[in-house]
Amino acid sequence: MRKAIENNPSIKAAIFAGKGLYEEPYPASFIVKHGELTNEIVTEYSITRGSGLSKGNYTIIFKP
Repeated sequence: MRKAIENNPSIKAAIFAGKGLYEEPYPASFIVKHGELTNEIVTEYSITRGSGLSKGNYTIIFKP
């Protein structure tokens, strides 16, 4: 999954900024990272399956 995200800029922009999913002005153009405003939306992340597997809640979670 990580390889698919890293190799496709439009998927990465959709996941981290909402670009292509929402109309302007809703996609993120800036974030606050380490107390500073930056346009580097994509940060280090991990991918987990969430905690609802036993309840049938199948989700994928991206954590910074």
